[in-house]
Amino acid sequence: MSIKQLCDFPQTEISEEDSQKLIDELSQLSEGASAPEDSSGQTMALVMEFLSYYTNEGVTKGMAMVTDDFEFHLPPSVVHLYDFPDNVFRGPEALQDVMVLDRALYKNHGRPEQRHSHEMHFMIATEDTFVMEMSVSNELWDQEEFYQNEYCMTVRVRDGKIAKMKMHADTFSAERQCINTPERKAAVLDRMARIRAGEDL
Repeated sequence: MSIKQLCDFPQTEISEEDSQKLIDELSQLSEGASAPEDSSGQTMALVMEFLSYYTNEGVTKGMAMVTDDFEFHLPPSVVHLYDFPDNVFRGPEALQDVMVLDRALYKNHGRPEQRHSHEMHFMIATEDTFVMEMSVSNELWDQEEFYQNEYCMTVRVRDGKIAKMKMHADTFSAERQCINTPERKAAVLDRMARIRAGEDL
């Protein structure tokens, strides 16, 4: 299955065999491959290209693909990791803030040597909405066991750009795996501060 085929039949269950093929096509979109002409296909191609930049830490390219009033909604339970009043990151710079946490949690995040996997299970697109369900596995900084969780991502598109993203996940499981002790949480917060200060971890 290709992205083009998925766009032709946008409400599609994705097999494990096809998942890696779709992920491989993400990079092709960012290198100029043509997107389907129908509106739902254009929405899916736009979001998939955007996610390829996000996954590969191409933050500058990703920031150019969002609206000026872009909102990134994280689950409310992660607010304690940020010095923000709520769980909504606003503006294109929000992508940088979200990436800080990913880099502090996951070893070598966004680099070729990163040990991780993303398995997509389901995607659907309309003219202005995209929904994706996926499994994620990432190597953590401080233990051999990989972080594993299920995510659902909803995206709203406006005028050819990403206007809003909402991430849904089992954050209780995430905290048990990543910051289940005061020491581990302190280490993550310390890495976040060092990344913001310009340190290349």
